[in-house]
Parts: sequence; C-alpha cells; structure tokens
Amino acid sequence: MQPTALIGDVHGDAARLRAALSEVPTDRRIILLGDYVDRGPDSRHVLDSLVEAKARLRERLVLLRGNHEVTLLEFLDGAAPQALVRHGGLPTVRSYVSEPEPRVFEQFRRDFPAAHRALLDSTVLFVDEPGLFASHAGWDPAEPSGRSVAQMTLGGGRAMFDPETARPPRGLAVFGHYTQASRLPYMTTSVICLDTGCGTAPDAPLTLLLLPERVHRQL
Repeated sequence: MQPTALIGDVHGDAARLRAALSEVPTDRRIILLGDYVDRGPDSRHVLDSLVEAKARLRERLVLLRGNHEVTLLEFLDGAAPQALVRHGGLPTVRSYVSEPEPRVFEQFRRDFPAAHRALLDSTVLFVDEPGLFASHAGWDPAEPSGRSVAQMTLGGGRAMFDPETARPPRGLAVFGHYTQASRLPYMTTSVICLDTGCGTAPDAPLTLLLLPERVHRQL
C-alpha cells in the first residue's frame, strides 16, 4: 500500500484542517474524505486552505466528495436553498457573506468564488486500489460494486459496521460521514470510520490516520 494519510470530516473547522495538513509527513499521499463545508463557522477558509494545498501538493492531495459538497454544488447550480439549510449550510453562507443583501441566497450563489467552485468540481467520489477503498460514506453492502454518487456520499448505513455484513470492496475501507459519539475513530481490521465530530460538535477533534501503520492522531 502506498504510504497515505487520510483526514476525516472537516465541517468548516479551518484551524484543525491546517493543523492536520501540517502534521502529514512529506512523503505521504493525502486523502481527505469529504464534508469540508457546513455546520462549523469557517467553511470559506477551509476551501481557501484546500485551494492553496491543492496548488502546492498537486497529485499528492486527493479530495473526495461528501454529501455536503453534493448539496452545495446542487444549490450553486440553481437548486432551492432548503436542502442547503437542512444540511447545516447557514454557517457556510455567513462565512462568505459579510454584508447580506435582502436576497442573501442569490447573493451567495452569485458571489461564490470561481476558485472554490473549481475545487468542488474537481473532487472525486472514491479511491479504489489494491488494499484500500476510500470514499466519503463507505460502500453499499447490498451492492458492493456500486459507485453511484448516492452510494459513495450517503453510504450503506449501519450494515457497514456489522461484522456479519461488513465485507468492503477491498481489504480495508476508510470513510467518514458517520459521526462517532465516542469522538474516537471506529477501527477494525477491515473498516475504519474517521468522522469524529469535527465542526459538528463543540471542540470535537479532527482525525488524521496514517497507513499502512494504522496510527491515528487527533487535533
């Protein structure tokens, strides 16, 4: 397995994202598992940091698409704002709009930075290679070969955590999406979930995992 660092759900916590990126050894590929925006207060600076990191790291940095990026892209393409609001998007809007106009959602859509839109468009749904499968939300145990947007960003539910049904597409599946109440990553020999509540719960950590060592650090 290629030496890899994986980073869990960020949800608008720019400070923890920058700290995690600074902890990654320089020889590592970096995979971020999606859900960069919403809930937390600083989505704009999260995307600023990712634009800068992508320009600097290029192919070393792989950005996966989460369901929150799907919702944001749908809104930017003209969808009504209800889904954005329901997914915790109001803090995202506030991070971009310092002086709101009466039609604030139209203002947000109109003024959304082109570089941020290009970054979101460049995100991918999964990494599937010998020894590792990574996506935002895991896989669908009912259809392990499925790679649809819904399957990769919304996942297969709690069946992925059931030892009787957790048979990932590769020997190891790493994903986020499912917030761990313990604030610790869920780790078995074949399944790792890195969503430990960053940006979602007050002071919850962002988790960084190093492979193949299976060593994690929380920031």
